[in-house]
Amino acid sequence: MAPCTIKGGIIILNDTDAIEAAAKGTAEGTIEALFNKGGAFANVIFPRSIDRYEAKKYLKEMIKQDDNLNYIEKAILLSDADKLLKENMRKVQIAEKASSILHFNNFEDEVIKKNIEDDSEWFERFFDEAKFVSEEQLQLVWANILAQKISNPNLVPKSLTRILTEISKDQAEAVQIIANMNVVFFRVDKNGDIDEAGNCIFVPETKDNLDEYGINIGILEELEALGVLKLTPYAFDEKGKVGIFYNHRIISPYDFSEEGHISIGTVKLTQAGMCLANIADARILDGYLEKVRDYLAERFICVSGEELIIVECDELLESKIFKAMEE
Repeated sequence: MAPCTIKGGIIILNDTDAIEAAAKGTAEGTIEALFNKGGAFANVIFPRSIDRYEAKKYLKEMIKQDDNLNYIEKAILLSDADKLLKENMRKVQIAEKASSILHFNNFEDEVIKKNIEDDSEWFERFFDEAKFVSEEQLQLVWANILAQKISNPNLVPKSLTRILTEISKDQAEAVQIIANMNVVFFRVDKNGDIDEAGNCIFVPETKDNLDEYGINIGILEELEALGVLKLTPYAFDEKGKVGIFYNHRIISPYDFSEEGHISIGTVKLTQAGMCLANIADARILDGYLEKVRDYLAERFICVSGEELIIVECDELLESKIFKAMEE
């Protein structure tokens, strides 16, 4: 049996009788169906129609009145009741958020159900860990990954569930900031034409340089160890003037070295990192391009000795940059 199904847009887990009872909207029916199967009530997500307080109250009463349980067994089950219901509520909070994302993007319940059934093992592991996630912002991260897995099953690697269990709130926030550090490097040939352009995530990390964004070398190393990104150089293999484009502005093209290549603070997102980056709200980081300029000025001597200048990028140049990226 598949680990979950869709009822009214809510993902409900694992037990057929419990699902049928939950669909009727009664706490008693849901808990009885699970309790009669050996107390496996940890495996269900209650829909919104079931009041959490009433569910907990009824569950405890059932345990107290069960003559087949001795005193110690009852004490153990009663102590577990609060914990299990809290865990279930965390699951439903994540599932509801994911369901909202999917339905906002017009995914039908039948499509959702099929994609879940096609990789039941992944969803079992996901919800085994989701029950521990109580912090609102991390729940949103989990919900977005769940929605991505259902909508684009092949894009979410198996390693991401492990990463989700280990990533902290600060690390998750850092990924969303880094995702918006996306610049375009472009090279200008001797005739003044743009003959190469490519985008990359560029993190100009120096001491105190990115503190306002919550980014530092420690966070970058932690994210690399988690498997979210790799610290890599970015290079042009031939000589020429290089400019950097970000949000309709550029660092004006300059001769960057005599050797014909640069090795700088760029990062490459892993497949898991790209899934996390996809969650990030697109936004412009105030002062970011200035930090890139200052970072480059500290590390490289321009051949011509000119100052690195930030200017507005006109529409013609911007169109040429994007055309070069497509080629």
